Amino acid sequence: SEPAEPADPRKAAVAAAIARVQAKKAAQQQVVNED
Repeated sequence: SEPAEPADPRKAAVAAAIARVQAKKAAQQQVVNED
């Protein structure tokens, strides 16, 4: 099965960085909601 994203390493790195930032924001929001 081929990946949905283009096989450009730079684009993959950017996508990974964005996913990481979004996950971090989601985690911070969960902490705020739990407080």
